[in-house]
Amino acid sequence: MKVMKLNFLSVIFIFTYTFSALYTGCKSEHRRSIPVMDTLRTQHKRSIEEVMNAHTDELMAIPDVNGVYIGELEDGRECITVLVSKKTALHKKKIPQKLEGYPVIIEETGEVQPLMEKHET
Repeated sequence: MKVMKLNFLSVIFIFTYTFSALYTGCKSEHRRSIPVMDTLRTQHKRSIEEVMNAHTDELMAIPDVNGVYIGELEDGRECITVLVSKKTALHKKKIPQKLEGYPVIIEETGEVQPLMEKHET
């Protein structure tokens, strides 16, 4: 009978310890996630236009970058498109895949030349 009583108490102890450890872990995890979620909710994400305008000068300073505009991905999401004469390893290194959460794509345009002006004679 003593053996049975000891096993029963052991089971109760193990169950109580395990439950309290799990509960405490969940509770502390929940407490840690609340401030993070509040921070995410209160952060104001800039519009894609603001992000593009903020980064256009630095993107245009990269060699052979001809322009920057707001494009659209195949799935309909907006993206920042960087026009380059020819894609190179430098472009892949210098142009990020995302800017402030917005996807960035590199589009090869070929060499861009100014149009010739018509002169009146």
